[in-house]
Amino acid sequence: MLRASGRRRRRGVEKIGEEATETVMAAKDAQAGGPRERIVAETADLWFHCLILLGQHDLHPDDVLADATARRHFRLEERAAAQGEIQANEGIRVSPIASSARRGRPDSGSAACLRR
Repeated sequence: MLRASGRRRRRGVEKIGEEATETVMAAKDAQAGGPRERIVAETADLWFHCLILLGQHDLHPDDVLADATARRHFRLEERAAAQGEIQANEGIRVSPIASSARRGRPDSGSAACLRR
């Protein structure tokens, strides 16, 4: 597995901040009539650097997706409970993906190359 030095990791985190800012600027430009394609290009850059960061920390994009899925289902469950459609202790339950079991497999997803 490739490991980045402390300096390279700091630069990677700074790069994510830079790309996030550029993505926001592209979105604002698009709202003012600028090219929407720039949003796609800047988002691709941001995602790329986020994938690198995940790989450096032995994480996988599925870990992020599992967290997002669990949060979404929790919010849906809360909303439904507040509306009286279901009880707070019922509804959809999402168990997190067992990412630790998956990490040992080289075919486990798009960031596998980052962990080698």
